[in-house]
Amino acid sequence: MAGAATVGAAMAEFPRLLHHGPFPPAPARAERLAALRADPDADPEEVAAAEADLAASIVAIQRDIGAPAQSDGAAPALADGFLAGLCGVEVVEVEAGRDGLRADDHPAFAADHPWVARGARLAALAPASGFLALPGPARWDVATGRDAPSALAEPEALHARLAAALAEALRALHGAGVAHIVIDGLALAPGGGRAPRPLEGLALLAAALADRPVELRVTLAVSRAAFAALTAAAGDDPEGAAEALAAVPADALMAPLREASDMTALSALAGAPRRILLGAIDAAGREPRRGDHDAPRRAVDAAARLLDPDRLGLCPDGAFALEGAAALAEDDAKRKLDLMVRAAEAIWGDVSG
Repeated sequence: MAGAATVGAAMAEFPRLLHHGPFPPAPARAERLAALRADPDADPEEVAAAEADLAASIVAIQRDIGAPAQSDGAAPALADGFLAGLCGVEVVEVEAGRDGLRADDHPAFAADHPWVARGARLAALAPASGFLALPGPARWDVATGRDAPSALAEPEALHARLAAALAEALRALHGAGVAHIVIDGLALAPGGGRAPRPLEGLALLAAALADRPVELRVTLAVSRAAFAALTAAAGDDPEGAAEALAAVPADALMAPLREASDMTALSALAGAPRRILLGAIDAAGREPRRGDHDAPRRAVDAAARLLDPDRLGLCPDGAFALEGAAALAEDDAKRKLDLMVRAAEAIWGDVSG
């Protein structure tokens, strides 16, 4: 099943719409699961059953609305995240009140990584349409630390091993039945932290995706800041950023559209033969009004003057927030997803996949 990945599933078969993965849970189910996880005496089977129940409810919401791809809705805490589950990576307190990740000199993906079971559960709920979000290079903020048992002299070696772990994860998750992966965390301009430099990170990601199973769909979720780096006004090397992004063998790219300049950035994507999902749905506000398709349609019409219209689709302009001041209620997220599906149907007809 594995082999050199061409740029993806046939365009006609690739979904016209997708969200980033996180989806607000029903409060009662979320509270029950949180209470079980906080109880040191809780039966592990009861915890697993509550996790499965919550995931099933979120998949059902997405399917009932008409979304062609469904996530389990989870946005794991640091300790439950993909990187923390790698062999040789641990969660440590980096300063008072703030945790981070630290690796030894051989971080690696193992067959018993907890996300394999998560992927299998999702695949049972959403055969051929379930997707998970994995961290891209901009989120590989992993230290070795002065007191870590590490022989790494250069961060590049650590980043290369994390890329290799991602490649192994793609094969394992596909084997577990996951149909689609969203890579969230791409940088196209210099930033802070210990993540790879942007263009090096994209090269590592391209290598990690090169030999993925050909049936596994991959979408790149580009942040607003990263997308802005494709314009001469905001980026140090917009042409280099566009070329590096085009070289990543993914099937689709999520492009946030919040300002007029974003259309300029969109034109830089003309050369890569992939689905372009336009971030024309506000992920953060409490709107929209049901049935208000004007903004998505305007975005599609404007993008169609720059790109092949057959390549276009829709997505939110970011992930749905599950906590903090920007957290969405379940009903708000439902309205946004419903708007996205109805707008896509109004533009393209049936988008059920």
